[in-house]
Amino acid sequence: PLVGRGVKNRDLFTLSGAVSVASTVTTVHTTATQTNLATFTFFPNEWHVGMLVRITALGTYSTANATDLVTIRVGLGTAPTTEINSMVNTAATVTNQPWNLVWCGIIGTLGSSGTIEAQMTGGINNVRKDDANTATSTINTTTSQVLALTAAWSNALAGNTISIRQYILEILN
Repeated sequence: PLVGRGVKNRDLFTLSGAVSVASTVTTVHTTATQTNLATFTFFPNEWHVGMLVRITALGTYSTANATDLVTIRVGLGTAPTTEINSMVNTAATVTNQPWNLVWCGIIGTLGSSGTIEAQMTGGINNVRKDDANTATSTINTTTSQVLALTAAWSNALAGNTISIRQYILEILN
């Protein structure tokens, strides 16, 4: 990734490949507020038609009881985001169970009303939770945009915990 290599101005580069990788554990617990798990900021000049952005994320979660739900979202902006895709666990009492997702977005058009075609596949506690869009989402490619992966609990209870353990953001041109 460019971060940490002395790059101060990405205007000189075409982003391609794995541009953001993290194995630092980030945890959201005891809150019903949408909270960032991971973010990446794109600058206006980095977008182009046909650009593919892919997020791969994996982690674990635990619930305080059998009725609490966690919503994992990919969206624009920092939490709360303008949601593009999301998935919600199936209600159950669980401890340290897996979740994972792969989100892909392809830029269709540029401009203040640009478009992105996005789909997400994934699972929570080994239950498929794919989220297919039936239409494009709007994205303003003329300004900096934060692409965020967030989590929000239905109840702010001790024992409701979700952690992201691996995060990879790739750009494929």
